[in-house]
Amino acid sequence: MNVTQLRLAGQGAWPELVVDRFAPDLNVFFGGPRTGKSTVAQLAAQLLYGKHDSAWRRQFGQSTPLAEGSLEVDGPRGRYTLRRHRDGSPYGRLSIATAGGPAVDSGTVRSLLAGVSPRLVAELYAVDFAQPPRAATLLDGEFAREFTLALHPQQSAHDSPDGVVCRAHAAAPRTAFDRRRVDELVARRDAVVKQIEEEMSASRRESNTLHKDLVSVEATLADRRRQAEQLQLKLRTAEAKLAEIEARLRYFALETAVRRGPEIDAEKHRRELEQLDAEIGRCRQTLSDLQAREATVRRELAEVHPDGTADSASSLADQRVTVGVLERLLDDLDAEVSQLARSHEPGRCVGCDAHARMSPVAQMLRQQLYALCGQVTEQERAVRRVELNAESRQLSRAQSDLSEQLEHLLHRRQAHVHAAQLSYRPAVALPQSPAAAHCQCQGHAEFVRDADAMLLARTDRPRYEADARQRRNEAEHEMNELRGACDALQREIKSLEGRWQILQQGRAQTTVRSTLDQLRAELQQLESDIQRAIHASDSTATLHAPLASDHRRPWRASDTLAQLTDGQLVQIRMDREGRGATVIDREGRVLTLAELSPAQQDQLYLALTLALVSSFAARSIDLPLFLDEPFLRQDARGVAAMAGVLHEFARQGRQLIVLTEDREAARRFESLGDEVRDLDELRRGARAAAPPSPAPIVVELTPEPAAAATVKIVRETVGERKPQLRIAGEWSPDDDEQDVFFLSRTGSIADFPVLGNDTAKIFAELNITTVEDLLAADANEVALRLARPGLTADAVRLWQTHMSLMCFVPGVSLNDAQVLAANEIGSPEALFAVDVRLLSEAIDQFLASDRGRRFAALRTRYTRDELAETQKLARTQRENWLLAKKKYGWVDRPSLLPAGPRPTASTVSAKSERPAAVGARTSKGQAAKRDASSKGPVQFHLQRSSPVVDAPSIGPIAAERLAGVGIRTVADLLNASPESTAQELGEAKVTAGVITRWQREARLVCRIPELRGVGAQLLVASGFHEAEQVAGAKAEDLVTRVRETCRSAQGQRILRHGNAPSDERIAEWSRNAARMRPLEAA
Repeated sequence: MNVTQLRLAGQGAWPELVVDRFAPDLNVFFGGPRTGKSTVAQLAAQLLYGKHDSAWRRQFGQSTPLAEGSLEVDGPRGRYTLRRHRDGSPYGRLSIATAGGPAVDSGTVRSLLAGVSPRLVAELYAVDFAQPPRAATLLDGEFAREFTLALHPQQSAHDSPDGVVCRAHAAAPRTAFDRRRVDELVARRDAVVKQIEEEMSASRRESNTLHKDLVSVEATLADRRRQAEQLQLKLRTAEAKLAEIEARLRYFALETAVRRGPEIDAEKHRRELEQLDAEIGRCRQTLSDLQAREATVRRELAEVHPDGTADSASSLADQRVTVGVLERLLDDLDAEVSQLARSHEPGRCVGCDAHARMSPVAQMLRQQLYALCGQVTEQERAVRRVELNAESRQLSRAQSDLSEQLEHLLHRRQAHVHAAQLSYRPAVALPQSPAAAHCQCQGHAEFVRDADAMLLARTDRPRYEADARQRRNEAEHEMNELRGACDALQREIKSLEGRWQILQQGRAQTTVRSTLDQLRAELQQLESDIQRAIHASDSTATLHAPLASDHRRPWRASDTLAQLTDGQLVQIRMDREGRGATVIDREGRVLTLAELSPAQQDQLYLALTLALVSSFAARSIDLPLFLDEPFLRQDARGVAAMAGVLHEFARQGRQLIVLTEDREAARRFESLGDEVRDLDELRRGARAAAPPSPAPIVVELTPEPAAAATVKIVRETVGERKPQLRIAGEWSPDDDEQDVFFLSRTGSIADFPVLGNDTAKIFAELNITTVEDLLAADANEVALRLARPGLTADAVRLWQTHMSLMCFVPGVSLNDAQVLAANEIGSPEALFAVDVRLLSEAIDQFLASDRGRRFAALRTRYTRDELAETQKLARTQRENWLLAKKKYGWVDRPSLLPAGPRPTASTVSAKSERPAAVGARTSKGQAAKRDASSKGPVQFHLQRSSPVVDAPSIGPIAAERLAGVGIRTVADLLNASPESTAQELGEAKVTAGVITRWQREARLVCRIPELRGVGAQLLVASGFHEAEQVAGAKAEDLVTRVRETCRSAQGQRILRHGNAPSDERIAEWSRNAARMRPLEAA
């Protein structure tokens, strides 16, 4: 049975939800809180399996509102419609009607469920993860018996002859059977059963003693098995410890890698080394002080350098002459003084001419005195220089002595260290400690500090080796004791098992008697006679068990759990003593279900569910599986693992419906190539398609859900240059804002990243910061100021056309704007008056062309009805557009499509083609090259819609691995994030840098005509990552750099040791790059 359609009636603020198609494998529905996911799941669970809201939801107020709805299913008999009606009861009224199959009868529901109990399928096929599911329920003995009975219905065929309804056999008529014969057989069967019961009662009394012994043996056996498990765990721990010690001892046992010498006392060696280091330090300090003093003496010696007077031979003669002059001057002074003493005449002025006579004498006296001072100073300098020279010679001798002493100490220290190294020196080279200013290794310091291999470099290696050998002996002793205990327990367990077998045989022999055997044989014959009598006239009464499908092998719960937990939990173990199931983790620990985290509980429940459902599917019992919020308690890694497991499970032809609000899960499903449908969009689509109708009268009141948030969608650059859609924000809608616009006039120009990540920065230099600024700008001026190769005013006007459609027409995305602009819809005003029928035909022909093939996947968005709805939405914004367009000088009047004959493919192609973009500034030489190369049509060897295997550097194996993460076309490769893609691939050789190189090569081939994969590889390896770089490079420089690359090892790998391209061919790449196309046109 498969679900094909679902309808959920509107309620309160919720519009009607219509899902008109379900895939036969995986169906993923995404929606935020209060979008009705649980309501959809509860409706399907009740209609298909009779499952109501859980007691947990009712207890905590999480019950989903009761809404009317219906499901359309394909069963073994045909197609049926299941409906739920609101009649005032808590669970509503359910009905079933045919929708293309035979009439509904008493076996219809049973045939839809393949004869399986509703209680069983409700537990398995409708899982609500909001209430933490209990894995113990699926492991319960009663559930297991019921599941086994449903899986093998032939074992109870005589109890339920209508067990599995087959369309071909259900229609065959039955004839009456002999009731008297059946009554006689039944009476005889009852008598035989009574006689067997009497015999069994006697045997039971006989086996009471055996039963007591058997219970005692079973209890002892269970205890011994628990002890054996504990000992096994201890033994594995001891083995791991011994393996670690053995690994360390292997380092010590490498006699060929080390060279032994005389052993030394490590502690004494350390103290002596410290003393030598201290003495060397003091010696170096003293030597430093002496060098500083010597520098001071030399500086002072330079300052007291004499002028040579004191060193001359006449120095003493000069001093003697000076003394003689002083003596004569003193005689003259005495004469003058004596004249003053003889002056006795009264009235005579004694000092009238004394000044004139004595001044020369005083000046000469002073002059000679100062000359004598200079001579004394020179003599003092000479004496000081002699003293300084003597001190300098003493300092030099002291430094020489200290240097010799320091050299002696260093030799002693070197000999000391060398002696220590000789005691245990590795013959192999060992790494030194990393130099902080030079070493850039990440694990160098940690290895030198912690690695066991560095034990060879330690001076106290013998102590470590002896310690390790002692620990190994202790570990071996412990292991021997544990092995002995385990062997003893195993012998005891074997003995107890033998005793248990003997007791069981003794109990069995109490009932295995000849009388009982005869009675049993007679009872079996009577049962067969009764069945033959009942079904004698009905050849269709034989029940056939469904055969397993070869391509649907059952899943093992333990393997599924290991995949869901990334190997953390590896086995589910059932306990034969009835103590409950346990789980084994990767380290061998035994965990009870209560010890698992909530996320692991969900993973265990899902693993068991998938295993049981796959067992049903292997028996051709196919029922849709509904999972409501399975990712609720999972982290990012758990979400990725669970999404991959569900994808693989559904890929084998099992219908699986997943409802979630986890964005990471939705993204993961999309990367795996699964379609993810948004419940909000489905509701808006149903509201837009349905005519307005009066609200239904509702008997009971239910709380209305909160108003849905309006989502603003813009583009974001992922990787290097390709814009991607992202969610920019959410806000509460008001009366004036109920529609979704993919672009806002007041938004940042970065929301329309036509120039990559630097769009906002580049346009800011032109004073263009918002979308409105670019809409109102002059295209010629913008193209001129940008001055980018290949960017013309026509390209800027095309941007403005796309932006105007996205800003003024609700629901128009960038892809929609590109398709409309390619079909002469140059502004919202052109959309107001266009003939929708002709526009739809023109778009159909455009999508069939080479340029429109990349939009073919969106064909359903451009049907006549969809375009009519888009036109209706556009007309609601007519006033806003008419007010705004006055500021836009580029706006043309609407060019209506002709109402006459329908356009042909050639006319549509001619209209939709845009002139080739040429550079705004080109030199005369470049223009000449471009004119020469533009003769004749150009060919591009790669499209964005091409398979990813056609891209450069990507072979079939790489393409297959990329397809596993959702990259199937060149567009997918260009849009991918290198970092996240490399992480998802998990290949050591495929790094983010390699994926970035693939993107650059593919982008060059998409944009440059006549360029093939090898040429793109050589250009990228030469440093030309964009088509603009190739177009702007000089031909000579391009040839030189590509030639150098061809001669390198990397170039030889690209060329596969073949011939390099000629210079003319390389120069042609530059000329063709001038005719590049935008990436969006590829």
